[in-house]
Amino acid sequence: PPRPTPAALAHVPPRLCGLGRPAPCREWAVAGAADGGAGGEAQRLPTLLAATSYPPNAQKQVYDMPLELTGSNETNAQLVWGTGTYGYSPSDLSTFYKDFDVDNSISLTSAVGMEGKAGGANWVEAQLDIQYVSGMGTGVRSFVVNSDNSSAAEAGGAFGPAFVRFSKELANNPSPPYTISISLGSLSWASCNKLCEQAVEMGASPSMQECTKYTRGLFQVCMYDDELQVKRIDEELMKLGSRGVTVFAAAGDGGNHFSFGAFNPLNPLGRALNEISCNYTLPTYPASSAWVVAVGGTQMKDGAPIGCSSQTGGGITGGCGFSWSFQQPLYQSTQVAAYLEAINETAAGWPNFNPGGRAYPDLSAIASGVPIVESGRKESVGGTSASTPEVAGMFSIINDQRLNSGLPPLGFFNPRLYQATASNAALFVDVTSGSSSCGTDKCCSTGFEAIAGFDVFTGFGQPVFSAWLKEFGSD
Repeated sequence: PPRPTPAALAHVPPRLCGLGRPAPCREWAVAGAADGGAGGEAQRLPTLLAATSYPPNAQKQVYDMPLELTGSNETNAQLVWGTGTYGYSPSDLSTFYKDFDVDNSISLTSAVGMEGKAGGANWVEAQLDIQYVSGMGTGVRSFVVNSDNSSAAEAGGAFGPAFVRFSKELANNPSPPYTISISLGSLSWASCNKLCEQAVEMGASPSMQECTKYTRGLFQVCMYDDELQVKRIDEELMKLGSRGVTVFAAAGDGGNHFSFGAFNPLNPLGRALNEISCNYTLPTYPASSAWVVAVGGTQMKDGAPIGCSSQTGGGITGGCGFSWSFQQPLYQSTQVAAYLEAINETAAGWPNFNPGGRAYPDLSAIASGVPIVESGRKESVGGTSASTPEVAGMFSIINDQRLNSGLPPLGFFNPRLYQATASNAALFVDVTSGSSSCGTDKCCSTGFEAIAGFDVFTGFGQPVFSAWLKEFGSD
């Protein structure tokens, strides 16, 4: 039978379907499909990189989160969202819970909207998203939402319009979910525009039209139509925060220069775009929105987190940078100013980044050696589309405690996060090692370094759940 649309959920009693709390998305993809551009989906890591595995219970130990803690509030819900083939297998989810000893029931998870398609890149992303948002946020109703399953929405032209429709429907929903995890995304429109402006200026492309055609044709590299479209999405994300919804967004997997990996060096335009990419910080979206909690990546080394990087065996490099489009919000200005004062700005790429723009990520979590179940088999993946649903699931448990205490959900969280961390360093394990200079297959000469305190590679660092629950679980 046809599944309900996100809008239809508003008319269903909460106990029957979770009242408008949709779901899934996917992880940051391998460089540009046939032509090797930069992309944004779940990265399947070589077995060699997965010698140490971090399923939900192992992650809970790292984050100091009690294994027995689970959600119970009937009004609480979490959602993952995506497009194209985005969807999940209840059988794989059940196997995941069983194989990794996750105390949860698949009856709490529902698909909403359009059917996904097994085997697609976004399908794997959705599998990752739902397995980890529900594996960390056990007991909480979870929704996997696909709002456009056309092939054009998998990686390119139809993604932006689908994102506009989804965010608008959700912001207008009378009972939206309290926690949303978004793994899909690409370079921002401003980043893509800058790439092509520079390519035309240096003679690598005859026109903006030709360059844009090339970049838009790559897998999840440049998926937005124009700046107006991005701003429309941003307005809806702002509305969601005001309605008690917290949105988490993956920062990307290509450091501060790429969405994931390099462009095809055998293509003359690809070579030029690689040169330009290394000369600029190119932010992704929606992570560079001021209205989301942007999640970067860590990897564990000798029991402690470092910034996840392809240079250090992490498989990917956590995305980061400064927005070209959105002004730096006041809530982070003190921390960003201190970071820029502490580093060598020339080594970070100055003047080819915008120090007055929204800086991201806000925090980071495990993005390497993350096991999932796909088609009945275990495999290791990685990326910030793993770290993002991990954090979102933990956050749902904090909201659950608040709801059970008669408090509202946390909603737009960033101002409170920055204010609290300024006086309570125990909220995070500080990450002081790592650099954003490399994509998966190409390193540049500039990048943002992880240092003590807040930095523009890993944000505040890796969450300490017990401290978060104490700080944010009550008012």
